[in-house]
Amino acid sequence: MQVLATILAHEAVEPESGELLRFIFSISDELNTQPVRNVVSLHTARVLASELIPDSAVAQMVVTIVRTDPADYDSLVGKAFRHA
Repeated sequence: MQVLATILAHEAVEPESGELLRFIFSISDELNTQPVRNVVSLHTARVLASELIPDSAVAQMVVTIVRTDPADYDSLVGKAFRHA
């Protein structure tokens, strides 16, 4: 089954939330007609990236987020990650 994870946007979060930034993304596959939208905070992405092997669409996306310079986050919007 082919899975596609796509970064839709990133946004700053209120300081009192404890998060710095979050990324909105969608996940889709052949079985679901509508992509599922989700959110991952930068903090969570950093934790996951230190533990994951980038062998799935979501893991590839998380590792890419963490490796990207904050000044280049806009370049991630629309980026898609595939896993078959």
